[in-house]
Parts: sequence; structure tokens; C-alpha cells
Amino acid sequence: MSYKHGIKNAKLHSTMKRNKPTATGEDAFLEKALPGTSAKVMRLREEVKVINAPANRPLAKAILLDGESGTGKNHLARVLAAHTALLLSQGPDQEAILENWETYGRNQLTAILVPGIPATILEAELFGAKRGSYTDLKTDRDGAFAGEGAFILLDEIGDCPMDIQTKLLHVVDTGTYRPLGGEDTQTEKRILLATNRDLRTLVGQGKFRQDLLWRLDTRLTLPALREQPENIGPLIASIYEKHAAAYENSLVTLPTLSAKEIAWAKNYGWPGNIRQLDRALAQFMIRSGKVSLADIASEQEHHFASPPPTEACTLSSDLYANKAVGSLNNALKRELRTTRQAILAWYDECRPDNAVLRKVFPENKPSSVRAKLSQWRLPAEAT
Repeated sequence: MSYKHGIKNAKLHSTMKRNKPTATGEDAFLEKALPGTSAKVMRLREEVKVINAPANRPLAKAILLDGESGTGKNHLARVLAAHTALLLSQGPDQEAILENWETYGRNQLTAILVPGIPATILEAELFGAKRGSYTDLKTDRDGAFAGEGAFILLDEIGDCPMDIQTKLLHVVDTGTYRPLGGEDTQTEKRILLATNRDLRTLVGQGKFRQDLLWRLDTRLTLPALREQPENIGPLIASIYEKHAAAYENSLVTLPTLSAKEIAWAKNYGWPGNIRQLDRALAQFMIRSGKVSLADIASEQEHHFASPPPTEACTLSSDLYANKAVGSLNNALKRELRTTRQAILAWYDECRPDNAVLRKVFPENKPSSVRAKLSQWRLPAEAT
């Protein structure tokens, strides 16, 4: 049984109703990249069109992507990047982007996980540094603003240090950035700032600049999965097909989802949103359908529940606030836990291929990286 036949048998496309025929390649792309028929998703597709329209790009240089954890902010960033490439292409190039849009999206996007980089390094990562601007820097170092691609994604912007926020405000206001030890340099990059936190609350706590928040009036909000149950069917179809493609050349009979399980999925709250649904379907296929989606979701909630609020705070923020962090050994263990969680979240969201893994972890084989991540997912007592 082929994976396409499996999708048909599971009746995964039963809810994918079209209101009108696709008029353009742009519509086809957005329906493929942002599947669903709910009012919120259709509005989101229209907002992407408006924000990325050539005439509007100069006025939409900084775009806030907000929504709960797991709703797909990194995915939406890739959609925006690939959509921009699509609008700048013609004919066969458009067809290539439609066929493999995620690759184009990644190529046009430089993603930076803000809390994953020490504050002392973040500035150089973003803006670059000139030779001699700090100790042992023997050559000029390019930052994200000098790299390739049309977009920079700053993930978890709510954790950005205040001095870096000031420099980002300068970029948004002037269209220029300044490398460490250098002069103002023009940039055409557009900045995507992603967060699942309430930036207004952070402003009140003195952790986010009010004037920067004012500049983020261009906003795309991703709805939680529980707010759009009518989209769960199309999302299952899209995710199933994506995962099934990995089995295309294997002599494997893929499991199919029953109508009962799809109905269950539509009524389940999915606290981990699309990320949880994605991983649940992957596990369903890995386990050959012998474990139900309901049982997999229950396991997910047990093993991968969010850590307590105290764990969610970065060690750096606690140190600068002069809060007690326990012994040095405990502080190191806590930072190790946070780093592992950040890497796992990145891997689950971006699903990097071997080429990306070699670039990100040049000293490790992709197979070794995947083995280590699998080990990290085991319960603490097993590791």
C-alpha cells in the first residue's frame, strides 16, 4: 500500500473543501504552505499577501509573529521568506518553489534563537564586528544582517537584552545597522520577531522597550489549534504526506488513521499545538499504527510537559537580577537542561536535513546528532 493510498483510505481530505478555484500560483502556494479552511487561517493567508506585497515591503520592515508555543511561528517565517521568493520569480522558478518551498524558505531566512546565545556574543552574531573590535578578533566578522537571504528571524525576542533592543530599534528606524567597531551600513533585510510572551507585560516589567513595541504594529498572530478544530483534518493530511515522503522508497506499509481517530483529534485540545500534532503523527507512523493517537498524545503530555516557570527563566536573567541560583554545579545542570530543550525545540520545529545538521554541528555526523537527541528525549532516569 502506498502512502498516498493510505491517506485516501483514512479519508484525510474529507474536510478540505474549496470555496473557489485557485486563481494564481500565489494562492496555490499559500494553500499548500498554510493549509486549512478556517476563517482565521484564510485571514492569515490574506495578511501574508498584504505584508509581502512589493509596494508594502518598505513599510513592513519589522514583523511580529506571535502565538502560543507550538503554533508554528518558525514555519510561518519560512512561509514569508518563500512567498517573497515566489513573488520575485517567474515560470519554471515558481514551479520549483511550489514543489520545494521549505528549502527556499530556509535559504531566504537567517534564524537566531535569542536566549540560546550569550548576550556578549549576540551583538556580533547580529551586526558583525570589525577586526580588533574585541580581543583576538583578527579579521572582520559578518553578522546576520550581512548574510544572504531576505529575512532575519529573532526567535523568543522577549528574552532579548535591552541594549540589543536599542540597536534593533535603530535598524527599524534608519534601515542601517552598525557592526562592532564599524560604521552604519545599509540593509534591505526584513526582521521577523517571534514570541509566545505578552510584550506589553514585559514593557511594564522594564524588560522590553516601549518604543520598539510601537514599531511592531505589523503583526501576524497564529491561532492555537484548539481554536480551529475544522483545520485539524487538512493539517493531518498535510503532515501525514510530509512524513510519508520519507518512506517513499521503502518497502513499508504505512498505517492509516481511522475516521474515529480523526474525529478524536478534532475534539482534543492539543496543548502543544501543531508541533505536538506533528510529532504525534510521526510517532503513529513509527509505531506502525499499533499505538493510537490518543495514547501517543497522553505520553507526550506526560514526558514533554512545559517545565516549571522557574526553569523557563534564563540563568543570565537570574544572575543579573541577583537571584539565588543554588550551587555552581546546580547552575551548570540547569543551563544544560535549558540548552537541551532549546536544541530539541529547534529540531522539532525546523526538521533539519543532513546538510543543515552538518552546517550547524560541523564536528558531528548527522546520524550522531539524531542519536543524541533521541537519547535526550528519554525520561531522566533512563539517561
